[in-house]
Amino acid sequence: SFFLDQAILTARSLKGRAVIQLDGDGLDDSEFVRVCETQGYDEANRVVVLDNAQDLKGDKDLKAFIESKDPADMTTAIVVVYRGEKLPEIWKTASLKGSLKSHPKFKPWEGDKVKRVIQEEAERLGLRITKDAVDALVFFLGVDLHLIAGELRKLFWLVGKGGEVQRQHVASV
Repeated sequence: SFFLDQAILTARSLKGRAVIQLDGDGLDDSEFVRVCETQGYDEANRVVVLDNAQDLKGDKDLKAFIESKDPADMTTAIVVVYRGEKLPEIWKTASLKGSLKSHPKFKPWEGDKVKRVIQEEAERLGLRITKDAVDALVFFLGVDLHLIAGELRKLFWLVGKGGEVQRQHVASV
């Protein structure tokens, strides 16, 4: 997903940190805790990116780990990608030890919210984008941020950093 890709890119940009990607689908809570607690051979600080966090049960091992985590301990940063409407207590508790950034899944009728994300992603890529171009991306691709991000990368190569993306550019890719 778009936000998972963003989390991984951000984690990889942190200097001196190893990035470990896990999928909660089929992962036991105690296995997740073990990965978070185990120091690597190089003893580098880590970022653990957990996709599908909704598949973890939030059992006693995970609760104990989160409750004992010192917010000042930066050896392991945990990024959780949770796909669901309501955030479970276990992840609310975890967010108290760090920060929480919520990215709801957009509904087909939430084009205005998607347009704001498009603008932010274009700015992150160093693009200027017209309102007509944003409207065209939503018209052609709907609310699928992963597809939109791919098209924005193509547009970056078409107009270059600092270039302005216009409706005709969107239609050409």
